[in-house]
Amino acid sequence: MRKTTLLTLFALSATACVTHRSAVEYEGVLPAADCPGVIYSLTLNADIEGSDTLFMLKQTYLEAGENGGNISFELQGVQRMREGKYIQLYPDNGEQQMNFYQVDDNTIRYVNADFQPIANGLNYDLKRK
Repeated sequence: MRKTTLLTLFALSATACVTHRSAVEYEGVLPAADCPGVIYSLTLNADIEGSDTLFMLKQTYLEAGENGGNISFELQGVQRMREGKYIQLYPDNGEQQMNFYQVDDNTIRYVNADFQPIANGLNYDLKRK
């Protein structure tokens, strides 16, 4: 009986150490040159340092279509976490890599290829939903 109890406790403690984060969603309106802005709806899957996981991004260009309508595009691909605070997105369709900096638990910021903030005074933050 005691051996069974110890084995059960060991199994429970071992599984308790493994945590899986479900998908996390971020959203925000980023500046654009040819329209009032682009809504970024980004879903990041569990982030394990050094591992490739998947992302999905919906970009909605505000008032960019016919008669002032919105135009949406969806991208998916591989995300990589770097140094515990940088998120790199590699779209499957070969589009340019995108980089984000994790400001805090609720905010990520779109940054340039050198992981530096875009210095134009505009808001590039996405907030956790």
